[in-house]
Formats: sequence, C-alpha cells, structure tokens
Amino acid sequence: QTFGHLEITEVAVKGYKLHIRGDTDLPPGSKLHLDARLPWLNTTPGNKKTFKLRVNSNHFFAMIDLPKGKTFKGMSVLLRVIFRPSEQDGPIKVKVGAKGEKIKGEKASLEKNEFILSDTKDITL
Repeated sequence: QTFGHLEITEVAVKGYKLHIRGDTDLPPGSKLHLDARLPWLNTTPGNKKTFKLRVNSNHFFAMIDLPKGKTFKGMSVLLRVIFRPSEQDGPIKVKVGAKGEKIKGEKASLEKNEFILSDTKDITL
C-alpha cells in the first residue's frame, strides 16, 4: 500500500475561529503539522505559527482562534499541511516507511532525506 493523498478541503470563518478541514489516505493517528501564515499574529518569520494535528478516519481538522473585535474580510492566509515520516510513532513509520518509501504521488516531495506529503492553500478571507 502507498500513500499520496493529503488535501486541505475547507477553510471557513465561524465566529472567532478559523476552521480548517482536510482529507488524507494516511493511517489513523498520523501526525501532521499545519503551518499557518496569519497576518494578525505579528510573529517572525513571516507571521507563521505551527499547529499539530492527528489524522482521524481519513480526515484532519484544526480550529484557530481569531482575535476578537477585528475584521478579517480581505485578509490573505497561507496554509500548508505537512506529513513527515521522521515525526511519526513506530506503527505509522512501519506503514509509510522510515524515510517515506511508501509516499507517492504529486503531493510527495523529497525534503531532508525523506519523502514528505504536503498541501498548500493560499486563501483570502
């Protein structure tokens, strides 16, 4: 079995939260990183914050708090979700390969001596 599907499928503002949903064929319990470039964070470099997620039944979900009392319409948000074999627990590593040998497809790339999966979305709220 190979793995190659990782996609951010929905980004929505609900109240003072940014909801991010996605689909994947990675094994349940896989650890994902969501890098979010958010203009209101004022962090360096590039207003980026990383959130840790887990795959559950071929899906992943994140909720990011938005500052209250601000408007976000028209703001640009860059999201990148990443799966790295080196950050996985033993049973997941066995399934995907210690260096991502079973990671395939157009979303796969070689980074730091391992095959990773990633998806990027640049959206305007």
